[in-house]
This record gives sequence, C-alpha cells and structure tokens, in this order.
Amino acid sequence: GLKDDFYMVIVAPDVPFYTKEMYKEYDRLNRLTKVRKSDRRLPPFLGYKYIIRSVYNVFETVIRGNNRRLIMKLKESLFSYGAESAALSGSGSAVFGLFKDASDACFAFFRLSRDFKNYRVFPVRVLRKGSLK
Repeated sequence: GLKDDFYMVIVAPDVPFYTKEMYKEYDRLNRLTKVRKSDRRLPPFLGYKYIIRSVYNVFETVIRGNNRRLIMKLKESLFSYGAESAALSGSGSAVFGLFKDASDACFAFFRLSRDFKNYRVFPVRVLRKGSLK
C-alpha cells in the first residue's frame, strides 16, 4: 500500500464561490464555444505519473477578475513549494496540489499555512489501496 499512496495539500480561501453561478457561467460559455470536453475518469490502477498529467478542472475556465487572480496565486504557490500538479477543487474556491512524497507535502503545508494565515490549509494522504484500518 504505502508506496502507492501520494499526498495532497488543500488551501481553502475565505472567499465563497457559488456552485450555481459557476455552472451558469460554464453553460453560458459552452453555448458560445460549443466545446465539449469528455469526463476524465481515472481508474484506481493508474499510476501517479498519469494522474498528475490528467489533473484538470473545467471551472477554472469560467473564473474572472479577483477570483481568477486568487486561484492563480494559490496554484503558483503550490507549484513553488513542490506540487507536481495543482487545480481548483470542485467549483471552488479551494485549490489542491499533488505531491509524491510526504516530506514535500509537509513542507508545502507549513509554508502555505504561514503565507495564507487567513485560509484553511489541510495536508492529506491519498489512499490508493486498502483503507485507514
């Protein structure tokens, strides 16, 4: 199990993103562009290298203004502290970064907690096999 696990740091700003508004804007943009991206479903047997290349959140395309600057700043911070991939979580406003090593994730957690004192920051181990038992 353990060698298959990887790590995530989640930064949750105190800025609300409203899911209904995000979908409304996504629908509006898609009517204009007619872009249809297929869902990317990741089978559990796929390796970490595949997963980090596949991280994508279509909601990042609908964010504008200060919210966009905030999300970009959080992603850049995650990358600067060693994340190999980073994206908006769900419809926001939390952002996550993926790390192969616990030590890298811990480093990022401590630095981000210091840099963004008003935000909630969570270190997470992503379980690839088995359970917490």
